Amino acid sequence: MAVDDKKSAAEGVLGKREVYQIGDPTITIAAAAKFIARHAPLGIDRDKAYHSASSVIKYARSIGSIPKTRGMDSMEFFTWAVGRDCWSYLKDIEGLSYSVNVMAAGVEAASQIGDGTVAVPIPYRYNDLSEAVVNLTRENEQIRRQAAKDQQELSNYRDAAAQRSAAAADNGRQGGRGKSK
Repeated sequence: MAVDDKKSAAEGVLGKREVYQIGDPTITIAAAAKFIARHAPLGIDRDKAYHSASSVIKYARSIGSIPKTRGMDSMEFFTWAVGRDCWSYLKDIEGLSYSVNVMAAGVEAASQIGDGTVAVPIPYRYNDLSEAVVNLTRENEQIRRQAAKDQQELSNYRDAAAQRSAAAADNGRQGGRGKSK
């Protein structure tokens, strides 16, 4: 089989799937597998790389390593993918978004490298540190209260839906909801 024949055979499988463009916010399994296969190092069969990548992604979703949504967050996906030894070559793709956590010993900041870079200064003095703890505790408490409020609203909605369902079931047993004049 000539090189061109091999390339067209691989394109047969890869050409039918969705395409991921660098910078897209979401990515599907098919598009991720196709992207990984297209960027595989020379000498690797693209068709086998596609099927292997698809299998690995599906397995990772089944065990909860990556989310099970149809359109995964592309940065979250590639952060997971570049961490795998078999796909470390993805780090060399220019423009590909992924995060790397960096913790430097002896430095007074922590940051995340990628699209969402955040630097957190750590105060030197005890008073500043205790003030930061108090502020964070207040924010945490506000978030917890809001979460409890949202949970209560959800519970009320579910209770109302259950009552409507029970009423509909009773009406169904009695031959319908009745005719009003």
